[in-house]
Amino acid sequence: RRQRRQRYGDDRPAPARLGLPPSDCIVLEDAPPGIAAAKAAGMRVIALPTTHPPEQLTNADTHIPGLSAIRVTVGASTLQLELMR
Repeated sequence: RRQRRQRYGDDRPAPARLGLPPSDCIVLEDAPPGIAAAKAAGMRVIALPTTHPPEQLTNADTHIPGLSAIRVTVGASTLQLELMR
């Protein structure tokens, strides 16, 4: 933990560093431990089967086959994600 703080300068979780509540965050994750950590932190998870098969990513909120399945629209103060299944 100390090494991370020295390297990155901030030891807070990503939502806190961004000034957002975890419930407003979406995590793209490809591993069961990452999914578990994001869910425990109160974030929603989109699973990508890049390092593990979909059967091992069942705790995610949803699954997509790859990053090309996401369309992002940038607004003045928002991001809109559309999942192309």
